[in-house]
Amino acid sequence: MGKKQAGKLKHAVYILAAAGMLFYAFAGVDLADLDGAGGLFWFLWLVFAGVIIAANANILLMSEEKREDLARVKRAKIAQREKTIMNFVDRRAKSEVRRVRGR
Repeated sequence: MGKKQAGKLKHAVYILAAAGMLFYAFAGVDLADLDGAGGLFWFLWLVFAGVIIAANANILLMSEEKREDLARVKRAKIAQREKTIMNFVDRRAKSEVRRVRGR
């Protein structure tokens, strides 16, 4: 099994697990008893499972070109953060040197 197939299988398993969460939630809820904290918990459980399903379905349906574009953007953001951190550290070191020297 190739790396791409293993990655797709992983996301398919996540979708199945989230679907299992939904079935578990629907089987365990008493629709007449959805007021208060129990109803809020049930609603949040459904929203969480829906987000998991949507995110993993998006990854499964995304084209390879789009995936490469997102990876390139992610690498650019990481490089920008590293540059920002290095500039901050350099400025901080220079100000500390000035403070120690008494300037």
